[in-house]
Amino acid sequence: MKLALKPLGRVDIPQANINILSSRKELPGLGFYPVISKLEVSGKYDENLEIFLKVKKNTQVETIKCGTIKNPTLPNEKFLRHWVSNDISFTYFIQLVSPENSKVIASMKSPQSIDDNSKDNKDDAPLGTRFTDTFPRLWRLNISEGEKPVIEISEEIENQGFLNDLTFLNSILPNVIYKIAEYMLLNRAHLDDEGWFKDWKNLFDAMGINDFEEVGEEDIEMENWLDALVDRYCEKFKNNLYFPLIQQLNSSIEETEDY
Repeated sequence: MKLALKPLGRVDIPQANINILSSRKELPGLGFYPVISKLEVSGKYDENLEIFLKVKKNTQVETIKCGTIKNPTLPNEKFLRHWVSNDISFTYFIQLVSPENSKVIASMKSPQSIDDNSKDNKDDAPLGTRFTDTFPRLWRLNISEGEKPVIEISEEIENQGFLNDLTFLNSILPNVIYKIAEYMLLNRAHLDDEGWFKDWKNLFDAMGINDFEEVGEEDIEMENWLDALVDRYCEKFKNNLYFPLIQQLNSSIEETEDY
């Protein structure tokens, strides 16, 4: 079970006290990279405390000092230029550090995700996708603290329309649903720490699965609940996934026989 530990004397920075925005900058021919366009921390803190910003995207981590409470500074716009891609979302974590003894005085409770603040780039979906290096696997599910789950697909696939392939979707989505729900069950004590937990719990409720908190701790109880959840998911989306694929496959057989 995940435990939340903090150094003696450190206090949590309420999320409402943090004002951070990210915009995107284009690198012609390659894609976009994130630029921190606003960063402020309010509250009853010593105005001389230094702001340390830690950002993470997949396995890439960067940390930078961003001035003080009184005089915050923004990272150079090229700070994250090496993160160029079509997906510019990332997670951030802020600490307030004493300049006298380098002691962490306050910090966020957990990392949070951020996207760029342009209206046409908002993504409210509870599940993300990205093309990246997954070799030797065709795809994998990435669940990281502070980020919504992401299906990572091999960047060697040139046709990104592959995401709409019915065989692919019918094959992976039940497994993805199972793994995400399993992760949530094992970490349900931290429901309020992860914003995306609530999005998925709302999805479960919409499917008539409203006993998330009541599932027992025994492996067999969790397995039975997870299997029932996947069956309910497949039933709910049968007209979008199951039946269209059956029709597509049967049509292919008929065309072969006619030939």
